[in-house]
Amino acid sequence: MPPPGRRLADLLVDPHETLDVELKEWLDIVGNNEHKAILAKALIALANHGGGFLIFGFAETDQGVTRSPNRPNLAAAYTPDTVNAVIAAYAEPTFHCDVSI
Repeated sequence: MPPPGRRLADLLVDPHETLDVELKEWLDIVGNNEHKAILAKALIALANHGGGFLIFGFAETDQGVTRSPNRPNLAAAYTPDTVNAVIAAYAEPTFHCDVSI
């Protein structure tokens, strides 16, 4: 398996979903419970598959995958503590997620 940084770079150059790659538009994972549930559902699916990557900032359109135009000012909220708090609230058993920005 390539180094994690290289794999992430490859995923950003050619973003598409697979069993171990999930793409999401930007979510408010601090104040919006519906967005927290969307995050948890995607991460649980990846965990059930054995792991993978969830990449924020992409939208699926009729023309294919594009950058999401709705980048929030709260990108700094995407911390390991915030993401793992969502998992702790929505998943049983809980699991740990690493976060790279």
